[in-house]
Amino acid sequence: MSTKFRNAYHFIPRKEPLVAWPSYPPAAGFGKTAETEKFGHAVYAPGTLSGRIRCRVRLEQPTVIGADRHVGGQAHPDHYAVVAPFTFDGRPAIPAASLKGLISSIAEAASQSTYRVLKDAALTVGEIVGARSVHKETLGTVYQYVPDGLRPGRYASMADRLFGFVRDGVAPAGQLQALAGRVRISHGTLDLNPVNAPDAVYEDADPSFPPTSYEAFEGELAKDTTRLKELAQPMKPWTVYHNATPNMYFKDRTGASTDHISKDAFSQTPVTPQTPPAYVVQGQKVYLHHLYKPETPDEQPWKSRTAINDDREVKINRATREKSSDAGRKSLVRPLRRNLEFDFEIKFDNLASDELDLLCFALRPTAAFRHKIGYGKPLGLGSVEVTPVALDYVERGERYKSADVFSASRFALPNVLDDTPAARSTRHRLWLEGADPAALNAITLLGETHAFGGGNHDGVPVLWVPLTDQKYAKMLEGSGDAEGKSFRWFAKTETKKKAIYRLKPIEDGMTSIPTLQTIDHEEKTAPPPATPHASDIAAPMESPRILFEGDRVEYRIGTGKDGKLQAIDVRVIRPANSAR
Repeated sequence: MSTKFRNAYHFIPRKEPLVAWPSYPPAAGFGKTAETEKFGHAVYAPGTLSGRIRCRVRLEQPTVIGADRHVGGQAHPDHYAVVAPFTFDGRPAIPAASLKGLISSIAEAASQSTYRVLKDAALTVGEIVGARSVHKETLGTVYQYVPDGLRPGRYASMADRLFGFVRDGVAPAGQLQALAGRVRISHGTLDLNPVNAPDAVYEDADPSFPPTSYEAFEGELAKDTTRLKELAQPMKPWTVYHNATPNMYFKDRTGASTDHISKDAFSQTPVTPQTPPAYVVQGQKVYLHHLYKPETPDEQPWKSRTAINDDREVKINRATREKSSDAGRKSLVRPLRRNLEFDFEIKFDNLASDELDLLCFALRPTAAFRHKIGYGKPLGLGSVEVTPVALDYVERGERYKSADVFSASRFALPNVLDDTPAARSTRHRLWLEGADPAALNAITLLGETHAFGGGNHDGVPVLWVPLTDQKYAKMLEGSGDAEGKSFRWFAKTETKKKAIYRLKPIEDGMTSIPTLQTIDHEEKTAPPPATPHASDIAAPMESPRILFEGDRVEYRIGTGKDGKLQAIDVRVIRPANSAR
């Protein structure tokens, strides 16, 4: 029986701004002219805001913040990858780069900015020849499936100016190649209050996973770790034809069609510079929060349940002769415990008031909003609450008027009572409500659909990969048989081509995130009847009780009054030269 579920990721729809962002300014004199000084770093521009936002991150779910990733490689194909935890000054921490990505991705989607992290590449269709995928056809490039006003490297959008950019390739003569952002983010450092005692930082080790069973490669790295389910690679349509999932990543360009997007339909759409493709990318990818119930037996849905010996069995690819194993696609990690708190701060210079509004919105779009961060987000790890604790300004004019400038405080409180991160977030939310209500609705639904404080989770499970009926049942049993062969759902739904198996875009007015359905992967599709050779066809005859070798049964199919196919009659085809 089919079950409703939510995919591990969805998309914030992106809309081009009504007025295009300005083009990149010339490099000569940038930051030193009246028009560009507020975007540069040479001077503190008048009429702009500088200061800091002090923030706190609380882990709602166990979270993996990784540093080095140690893998076995071809020499040790039966070894798990080991993800070493990130530390700063000898303590667990959250790197500034991770925090910047968390904040900037929401800021980008909430300001109609261009995509900042998107590489252009050829979209190719391939076919399976033997055991290998062979390139067959090119369907244009990624950027052709992105609206013109949202393509990277063309306009200096608000997110580019806030967080900085490095242009892909060589910039045209006289234009900026890169720009440092005006927002600087610190590492998130662990708050060592009594709740965060050092001996309670990491989750308990997996008792079913004894590190003593490992060989030299894992060694001490495997100690006190948890074995994750396999993190499947996203099957994007610009990889190979048989793994393509246009039904998940794309939508109809006009927005008029809600039909299933089959691989065949996607690959047969002509794409030329004069003919834009019929489909566009869905938007900004965001991972969902899983329904976490600590009181259930399976408190850690990210843990692999497969037998260790099954994982480590080495397999030889007959086509490439390369060694592989399921172990090589899984990771050993040390998740940080729930409820740990980390402090970080954002320093900013030369921001316009609306830019600071956007920054505060990205930190906390709503009171119930939760972000995702770290490794293993599709498995349910990494749900966090970000709270802007205080907003302080640098009032240089007042500071330098002080009798003792060196003893004066660097930071000052806002002069207006309602100048708070929450008030500024609300102000940007009101702007976004008018400019792009679909994006606002998606941001709200994706951030608030959880089972933490203030969340509105409706009980529909979020799966790390789409599952068939049979694998879903195994998952409920806590069996490792639910893992592996994640292609089955995609392969089966491609034959059905039904809209219920399409990742429907989030639109304005929706009150919940669209769902998908499991499917029976054992259901067989009857092959079409073979057409007999003319010399074999005898006159129609009644079906005898006994069929002899060489006889074939022909089913004549026609259309009934209701328009459905049905059998009209059945006859036996016996070779004319048969002695029987």
